[in-house]
Amino acid sequence: MIAFFSALKEEREAVRRSWSLKPAGSMKGLELEMGDGCLHVCSGMGGERMGSAVELVQKTFNPQVFILVGFSVGLDPALRVGDLVYDERSTRTLIGRGGFVGRVATCGYLITASQKRTFAEKYPASPVADLETEAFLEAVSPSAERLVLRVVSDSVDSDLPLNFGEFVTEKGFPDVKAIGLKVATRPHLLPKLLKVGREAGVAVQALAGELEKHREELRARYQWAVL
Repeated sequence: MIAFFSALKEEREAVRRSWSLKPAGSMKGLELEMGDGCLHVCSGMGGERMGSAVELVQKTFNPQVFILVGFSVGLDPALRVGDLVYDERSTRTLIGRGGFVGRVATCGYLITASQKRTFAEKYPASPVADLETEAFLEAVSPSAERLVLRVVSDSVDSDLPLNFGEFVTEKGFPDVKAIGLKVATRPHLLPKLLKVGREAGVAVQALAGELEKHREELRARYQWAVL
């Protein structure tokens, strides 16, 4: 079995498009979706949530391969929204040819271009950074294969309109209602938020396309484990 993980529901859309997932209930509050020989869990943002999700799936289903997909902030000025990065600690035979390869750094919320550039200077060998990759890799069993596929959702030289870390539900997802109330009092933020949404769409499309390229290869490789 192949287990997919993402932190955001927007990231999950990439797996839905490429692997035809369907709702399959929940596990301890985590939404579970299943497809042909695979499952997906959306953990919510943050390393602790991701680590707990991996441990739960590992204990319940014992997958043969774990795949983390999602958004990352670009640290390399050459990277643009939609560019793909495979973490170099992934199982070598699972790394595709459709992106860059490097070590994903672990960061907090990076909002301004200044914050991003300062962080990038500390991690010159890392093309991207996020909140979950390190926790994901630490939680996966050493005997299991693993793949980390990230996509740039905001580049190093861009400012985000809000500190999204301040608008998070108790389950770790963006608090749409709170964001909406904030925009109602600061309407000048709306065009910038719409830009963030468009760039998220570009990132999802890139992720879905890369996952679709490798779908049949992965299915053939793990066909004995199809549900």
